[in-house]
Amino acid sequence: YEALGNMYSMYDALPLAHSMDSASLNDKVEKDLYNYLKMKDQSANDGALEFLEYLRQKEIKIAVVTTHKTKNAIAYLEMGKLYNKVDYVIGNDTKLQPFPATDIFDFLMKKYQVTPEQTLLVTSLVSLLETGKEAHMNMIYMEDLVPAGEKERSLSYQTCKSLYEALNDVIFGRYEDYKMYESILGLDEDMSPEE
Repeated sequence: YEALGNMYSMYDALPLAHSMDSASLNDKVEKDLYNYLKMKDQSANDGALEFLEYLRQKEIKIAVVTTHKTKNAIAYLEMGKLYNKVDYVIGNDTKLQPFPATDIFDFLMKKYQVTPEQTLLVTSLVSLLETGKEAHMNMIYMEDLVPAGEKERSLSYQTCKSLYEALNDVIFGRYEDYKMYESILGLDEDMSPEE
């Protein structure tokens, strides 16, 4: 888990790395992953479509940063019917330095003319949290492969188990007083605690 984040080095600690170079191993893993997802007819994670739709409605640019090759990431997004919901896809196979370098994040912030404070990184990889912290970005850790531990909690301002939770945090998280939502939720002062 700690090694995930750089497709060029994440297999180096595996026993197979002694008999096969990382690029060949990565190609095999990518091919197997694609075939598995295609066979299983996988759909997008719960809340992914809603999260992306909300950001699009707010005219917030969406970049998918992946540890996969860009063409493979596009294929995965197409499989999940999400590709047309994002503005940009960038993988670890560009001329930019791979993670943990901040080059990819720096490139995207420059491309969209935003500051780190205006940028939100949602990731399930601690290595990307570390890179995002170095780039001074806002970060949400989404539990996927590994539940949030001390490190994930300390690096991100929020942890969540689904993109529904992330969406909820983006919409309501910046407001400290729940009372402002009482009318939206149909609550009033005359209601009993049971109601």
